[in-house]
Amino acid sequence: MAILAPKMERYLNMKINLQMIFNLINKIFKERKQDVSLSVYGKFIFLLIYYKINKTIKRLPTKKGSCLILFPPSLGLGDLIILSRIIDIIRDSKKYKYINIGHSAPYLQIIHPSIKLVNLNNVQELIRFEKFILPSPSFLNNIITLILGKENCIGYIGNNNKTNLQIEKNYLYSFNDPYYYRLKPFKDFFKYKKGIKPIIWTKKNHDNLKLKRSYFSINKLSKKTEHFLVISTYNFYSKFRPSLLSILIEIKKYQEINKLENIIILGYKSKKEIIYNTNLEKNLKEKFKKTKIYNFTGKLTIQNSLEIISQSSYYIGANNGLANVAQMLGVNCTLIFQGPEKFRKRQFSQFAKFVS
Repeated sequence: MAILAPKMERYLNMKINLQMIFNLINKIFKERKQDVSLSVYGKFIFLLIYYKINKTIKRLPTKKGSCLILFPPSLGLGDLIILSRIIDIIRDSKKYKYINIGHSAPYLQIIHPSIKLVNLNNVQELIRFEKFILPSPSFLNNIITLILGKENCIGYIGNNNKTNLQIEKNYLYSFNDPYYYRLKPFKDFFKYKKGIKPIIWTKKNHDNLKLKRSYFSINKLSKKTEHFLVISTYNFYSKFRPSLLSILIEIKKYQEINKLENIIILGYKSKKEIIYNTNLEKNLKEKFKKTKIYNFTGKLTIQNSLEIISQSSYYIGANNGLANVAQMLGVNCTLIFQGPEKFRKRQFSQFAKFVS
């Protein structure tokens, strides 16, 4: 037992050191935005390799006439909305019998019933498609195309602004070009005759929301439902967050021509966002004493947030995913852009006013 003791002690020390390293790495990854963290990238690539090898060994069949529009994990909620016309481009081409969308962030745009959604966590299902459409450049695209085979991938196969599509015009976009410009090569290649801007919802689309059982009606909150101002001004990156002063200025502009009866604050359940919106709620209560403030940060699903925005009389937001939801819904809104990204890159709705 005396001989085994030093070995056991070394083993325990090694285990403790490894655990400390693991905890440190995990902490670093958690400090980054979830949809672009290295841990998410690593897990996705590992599973992609694993199931690719498994498919080859077991000789699993590929689904003939199928394609997967693959939005890599780095693309967020707003990116999926702005690039949503890629689905119409592929569907109208009639080149594929089965069309699926592979995504990580929530996909909120309206799609045809024949098109299915596949979460990127379900890698085993992703690997079975015949063709893979990559609608946006990404660091991961280089690795994805190596694993899946370049001959099977269509679009941005690398982390640059060039596609592998054989078209006459060589499209090159700059950082601040409208985000949906990335679809121009696909429009030419698949001979798509309509526009590439995201579709703005119609009144019928809004009415269809109300038919869902989980629909969150703001009528439950207050009898005074004519004037509901909805705001979401948080961004994970502090450089993209508008100042409190700029938020107050936009609210007061609204107040000058409308009754300010209710303000709803929306946000995700992350600790930092809850703290940010709690402070915002406190400031709003001090400035607008006669207004009812509802802080729903972390209390609603993303679908419920969409439903609330669709019922709002006005929306004020920062450069975040819900800003793109408000534009998609065709809601009158003011979006406050702070930081290096120009609003031209994200603008696609005629109902949106931008302040920078």
